[in-house]
Amino acid sequence: MKAPKVYFFDVGDVIGEEGARFENLVAAALLKRLHFIEDHDGYRCELRYIRDKEGREVDFATLPFIPLLTRL
Repeated sequence: MKAPKVYFFDVGDVIGEEGARFENLVAAALLKRLHFIEDHDGYRCELRYIRDKEGREVDFATLPFIPLLTRL
C-alpha cells in the first residue's frame, strides 16, 4: 500500500519535478473551487484520487463526478 498523496496550498513548498508542482497547483485550484461550490450552491463536494489494482490512476476525481488527469 502506497502512502497517501499530500498537496500544499503554497506550491513553493513542493519539492521535486515540474510535473509534481503542476499536479499540486491543480489540486489546490480544484479544492478552492469545490469549497466555493459548497459554500455558494450548497452541494456536497469531495476531491478524490483513484487507482485500480493494475496501478492505473486518475489524479483527481471530484464529487459531483468529474474525472481529471493532469499532464504537463
